[in-house]
Parts: sequence; C-alpha cells; structure tokens
Amino acid sequence: MGDLPNTWDGKAYAVSGDSMAGIGLKPRLRLWGIRAPEFGSDLNVPAMRARAALEDMLAAGEHKVSCRVAGWDRLCRAVAQCTITAE
Repeated sequence: MGDLPNTWDGKAYAVSGDSMAGIGLKPRLRLWGIRAPEFGSDLNVPAMRARAALEDMLAAGEHKVSCRVAGWDRLCRAVAQCTITAE
C-alpha cells in the first residue's frame, strides 16, 4: 500500500457522517473534529442523515477536496482536515 501522503487532493464520497473514501486513495479518511452516529446492524436514521449531510456538502463542491493528514484512528483510517476546493 505504501506511505500515505501528508496531503491529498482529489474526489471523495461520503461513507458515513464522519468518513469518506477518496478515488484512488486507500485507506478511508476520517474527518478530524467530526463525530457522527455510527451505522449499526439495524436501520439507523441519525447515521443515515449524517452521511447524507456530508454527501450533500461534497456534492455542492463537485466532490473535490483538499486534505491534510494528521494521523490514524483505531479503525486504520487516516484522520484528516479537509476542505472543499471547487469554485
């Protein structure tokens, strides 16, 4: 897999309310400073709403983001501070 870069620019899509997957990027990115409800084994409306809110923000910016990686969380996701970069 190689080293994760300190910064990453690209297209991303919401996986949950506080994490996203980047096209061509592994592992998933967890958003620094955001805590959202987790998906469980049953229907979880708060988690679905949180994911939809993040996806709406990403869609408004054409899914273009710029991220600075700060570290790793317990689920092996890179923790990053991200901004939407579309004009």
